[in-house]
Amino acid sequence: MLRLSHLIGILFAIIMMALTWASYKKRKLSLRGFASWSVIWVGFIIGVLLFDRLRAMAAWLDIRVFDFFVLIAILTMLALIFSIYKETKVNQRQITEIVESVARKQGTVMREKRQRER
Repeated sequence: MLRLSHLIGILFAIIMMALTWASYKKRKLSLRGFASWSVIWVGFIIGVLLFDRLRAMAAWLDIRVFDFFVLIAILTMLALIFSIYKETKVNQRQITEIVESVARKQGTVMREKRQRER
């Protein structure tokens, strides 16, 4: 039996899937990012639909179903934070390389300019 909270959760996930698709179509999201977020939203929908069936798993872990969802959400967020951290470090290295390259080129140009002025 679907409750109002289930419908709200499913509607939220569908809206987020639509936003994910729109971001992918506008090339603001890579295929890998689109696939990752799609798995998250589909998993969310499945979790909402199987909420009552998750009671057995939650009972096995000796926690409530809601606490189980919170645990999964926290673990997912930690994985996403780690992924963002890795991407940030890669971007930081690339920016540093670009800045160093530009600085070397400008330094060469400035030296040549000073030599011509003498």
